[in-house]
Amino acid sequence: MWAPNGWPWTETEYATLRAIGRPEVLATEPKIYRAWAQNAGGIPADVETLLPAPPNALPQERLPQTLELGSEAVCMLRVSDDLQRWHDEGRLDKVLLTVRLSNFEHADDLNVVAIRLNSVELLQTERCTASDLHFHVLKAGPISPYGYTLQFELLRDEYPLNGVNEVSVELTKRDPKIFTTIEVTDVDIDVRYQHHRHFQVQPLRF
Repeated sequence: MWAPNGWPWTETEYATLRAIGRPEVLATEPKIYRAWAQNAGGIPADVETLLPAPPNALPQERLPQTLELGSEAVCMLRVSDDLQRWHDEGRLDKVLLTVRLSNFEHADDLNVVAIRLNSVELLQTERCTASDLHFHVLKAGPISPYGYTLQFELLRDEYPLNGVNEVSVELTKRDPKIFTTIEVTDVDIDVRYQHHRHFQVQPLRF
């Protein structure tokens, strides 16, 4: 079985397989690095706790992690890309850090989190996109758990390192009338490349 398209393989599957095993090609393929989720892959949580950790797993990767007022959740992500090099060569399109929070309403007067990458706080300015996932339905079904994602487009001096990176999320303010548990459920780093320097897939709108 080959998910999600089954057999015969489509152009997407063949394009994926051609890059595997060729480090020089894979180096500039788009990648998403995700922190290790407690219930990844739909495995029941009570069963997954009996399974061995993946090779080279980092102990702080486990999510979800509960956020209390004034406390922080910390997870580690290992990145293999030399982002400074590809930035200099004009191949890098963008680097995004996304943090997903459950039971969280994004509002400065109610709930506030401080998000740091390698101890550098990411400012929630125009480079931060908040997405409301309450009662949100996609083609595959409803999104669960309900909450918000905060996505940051990183500047060059904020890029993750080639190696182990630390992401911390601190709850600095919360709605005093809501008592549900706020959790950090997902953290990922999305690295996107251009096909080559100065090449835009859709350079014109018409």
